[in-house]
Amino acid sequence: MNLVGELEKLSALHAAGALSAEEFAAAKQKLLASDTSGIHFISDDVGLLETLQERVEAIESRQATIQLDRCWDVESRRYQIVGKHGVRSVPTVIDSLILGIGVCGIGGLTMLSLWFLPPLRDPGGPLLFVFGLVTVAAGLGCSYYWYVTARNFKRAEKRYRDRRRELSNASAPEEWLAQQRIK
Repeated sequence: MNLVGELEKLSALHAAGALSAEEFAAAKQKLLASDTSGIHFISDDVGLLETLQERVEAIESRQATIQLDRCWDVESRRYQIVGKHGVRSVPTVIDSLILGIGVCGIGGLTMLSLWFLPPLRDPGGPLLFVFGLVTVAAGLGCSYYWYVTARNFKRAEKRYRDRRRELSNASAPEEWLAQQRIK
């Protein structure tokens, strides 16, 4: 039992009349003298409070970093494009250029085929020309979308990396981290 519990028992016995005032005082002195050596006061430990504060700061910093990583995982998925087989990838500027050049090239060749292939001019000529225009417009639209997505991803990734670096620089002091590695 702890010191407070023992003192409460003594007070209850004294109040009930089981102990006289002299017996209560003697028992209290004996209890205080015998139990003081086993009591450890936090104020006796000079560095304990600082160490606890450093640990709390380190844990809070780690939690903030974990939360930031989780948010980044969710946000980075917004910039990803799902491929034919469900594979996710982040488009790059070069991808957007290749897509734009490729699809617009196919649309352009479709429209140019009207001049080089005379049999296509007569029955389906206007339809082929419209198909070429739609292909070029779709190529430009997709290329622009991929370019904007790639640019926005790079900006968001830079913000994420800057914030992560900021959190890692504000983490626990170096001495405490070194002590934790030794243990």
